[in-house]
Amino acid sequence: MPSRPVLADGPGPRDPADAEEASLITAAYRALVADGPRPVSVAEILSEAGLGTRAFYRHFRSKDELLLAMFRADSQRALAELEALVEAAPNPRTALEIWVDHSLALVYEPKRLRRVRVMVSEEVRRAAGYAAEWVRTTDARRRVLIKVLETGKGDGIFPASHPEGDAWAITAMLGHVIEERTYGLAGLSRKQARDHVLGFALRALLAGRGPGLTK
Repeated sequence: MPSRPVLADGPGPRDPADAEEASLITAAYRALVADGPRPVSVAEILSEAGLGTRAFYRHFRSKDELLLAMFRADSQRALAELEALVEAAPNPRTALEIWVDHSLALVYEPKRLRRVRVMVSEEVRRAAGYAAEWVRTTDARRRVLIKVLETGKGDGIFPASHPEGDAWAITAMLGHVIEERTYGLAGLSRKQARDHVLGFALRALLAGRGPGLTK
């Protein structure tokens, strides 16, 4: 689920070539989000960016390559944000909560949900290489969680944790919530989702100690 990079937010790159590439990536996103995620042509993207065909082919060999660059940039930005938040957490319990909260924010905050819907739209998913990028993104987020659980196990905060298996289970449960939100299905409120995911996780990680004993 789920996933935020070099697109419209934040300062642009200083190198003119990088700025041109970033402009194409931003234009692709804007073209896709107009009137809801939909198929777009290279011509539409170039019109949105105010650039010509030669500029496009200086950076990308195909529209698929551009869409993958957009997806990768968005995923890397979300991952960098998650890593910074987790790194700043005072303890593994808080880090776990941050990991869950950040994942939920991607689909419960309207602006971020719009981005996620573009990134999993049929147009983007059809791009050659998308499946591999999706796996890499999911694995990277799960590795952050594994590290949190390993630290918690080592510190005695999560005494019953099996970090890799628990990370897979937590990610799978959260993924179901994210999928429901992404595709507009009736589902849990943000608070309900948080309570369910954290409750499930803590029951496994604490093995009967009780949440109040973990901090």
